[in-house]
Amino acid sequence: MLEHWHVPTVISLLNFHTCSLDVLAIISVSVAVWLLRTCKGTRGDTLARHPLPPGKCAKLYEREFARSSDNSKGPKPLPFVGNFHQLPKEDFHLTYGDWAKSYGPIIYFHVFGRQFVVLNTMDVVNDLLVKRSATYSTRPHLVMAGELVGRDQNSVLFLKYGQRLKEVRRVMDLWIGKNNLSSNYPVSLSVNRKLLLSLLEKPDRGLEHIKFAVGSLMLKLTYGIDCATEGDPYIMLVDKMTRITSEASAPGRWLCDSFPILAKVPSWMPFAGFKRWAAEAHEFIEKAIHAPYEFTRSSVLQGKAPDSWLASMMLDADGNTVSGRTAENLWIAASAIYVGTIDTTVSVVNTFLLMMTRHPEIQRKAQLRIDAVIGEDRLPVLEDRESLPYIDNIIKETLRFITVVPIIPHCADKDDIYMGHRIPEGTYVMANMWSIMHDPNLFKEPGEFRPERFEDSPDRPAEPDFSRAAFGFGRRICPGYHFSMASLFMYMASILATFDILPVKNELGEDELPPVKFLDGHIRMPHPFKFRAVPRNDRKAALIQEANLTNVDVNKL
Repeated sequence: MLEHWHVPTVISLLNFHTCSLDVLAIISVSVAVWLLRTCKGTRGDTLARHPLPPGKCAKLYEREFARSSDNSKGPKPLPFVGNFHQLPKEDFHLTYGDWAKSYGPIIYFHVFGRQFVVLNTMDVVNDLLVKRSATYSTRPHLVMAGELVGRDQNSVLFLKYGQRLKEVRRVMDLWIGKNNLSSNYPVSLSVNRKLLLSLLEKPDRGLEHIKFAVGSLMLKLTYGIDCATEGDPYIMLVDKMTRITSEASAPGRWLCDSFPILAKVPSWMPFAGFKRWAAEAHEFIEKAIHAPYEFTRSSVLQGKAPDSWLASMMLDADGNTVSGRTAENLWIAASAIYVGTIDTTVSVVNTFLLMMTRHPEIQRKAQLRIDAVIGEDRLPVLEDRESLPYIDNIIKETLRFITVVPIIPHCADKDDIYMGHRIPEGTYVMANMWSIMHDPNLFKEPGEFRPERFEDSPDRPAEPDFSRAAFGFGRRICPGYHFSMASLFMYMASILATFDILPVKNELGEDELPPVKFLDGHIRMPHPFKFRAVPRNDRKAALIQEANLTNVDVNKL
């Protein structure tokens, strides 16, 4: 039986710290020396006279020395270590994009025998990850993130494509699919109005308000948890889990991903710091994922569970709490939404606010469009979306500009050949979404924030809309596309309707524009910045207060 995790326990989890990663240098030298001694004399004619026996050594030779005469292109590797020495410490997507300029849209590299293929245009991504999704719908097996940290057992991102993933996705579709938008809307609207009130009352804490609003919405819908204050421990747990997952899954960072035998190294050995780090990370994530699940389960058992997606499916036909595989599917689906939605949505909304401080002309244009639709006596609602295409264009441009998840990893389930490129089974096949979303052949001045690029006109055709691609490809595409787009519309339209988003003033009383800088990681996030949320007029401020007093749809006021 799972333990019960309450708020004090959740707070204690936040004291988790990562261990030193000094193991990398020591193991790198040890493994390289071992490989040199093992494979000495096995190249060229020597191998033909004395072939290696079947097994891992033979496969290692094939990967390192027997690349077929295909036209795979990429940076020149060194023996054994491959391209390890050429990988950056951060911003992998930028390095891959630079390589694509030299080697073409499909680039090949390897790290200690582990093969990688990076796709840098939408055409090749569609050809492989969509049209050949039967071959490319699984995830790479990462020894560190998947096996040692345990994410291949508790995360939709790491589950192999198969029956388990299909079952979990069916649950997620019931909760955040297109057909459930209307039932989720009342809670979304309430949280949205509370966000506006927070910005009105404490305008100097804007980014904190955004994180709290997004986190409280997902916790309320998923688990029935009411977040009382900003800095809620359940929301803070997501930051830790995201950082751990990002670090554990960094391409080429962990030697155990290329040499799985290292996973057997006892954690007490002096150079096995990576095992101790993984053990702590695994324990933290297991407890953090189960904490909100057990809150809902306990509430259901006591007969006082608030409405939530999870509570609605936690009892079987006989009134007993579900168990076994059914329960596992529920907590995996719930944690996927809880963990996967908060940081990605916060990243997009924060980027939107950053761009509004820097582009008052875009902000003013959007406000005029909103005013023309809703007037002065109400706040935006979801039904207004069809009448406000410019707001949708701002959403699309924000998704393009930030590229929240710059690298989307898949894995080849079997050997494949594409345009002369041999892609062996087990190859990591990664879509470089950053390069795609910033392709100058598709987007004019891709480094500029310009929502108008999606408007069609006689003298300038609309540029391609890849907003769906931000949610993945093929059989692994996120089922929450419609839910996320609706939520983003409500956040952005409501803020623009009621506030002017302005830069802060410096000591001289001048506007101080925040820099366009982003934190590196699996999920890109703007560097923390400050802005001023100033009510557009007294009537807008009154509408916010009225909406929170009545707690009903303002269309009925």
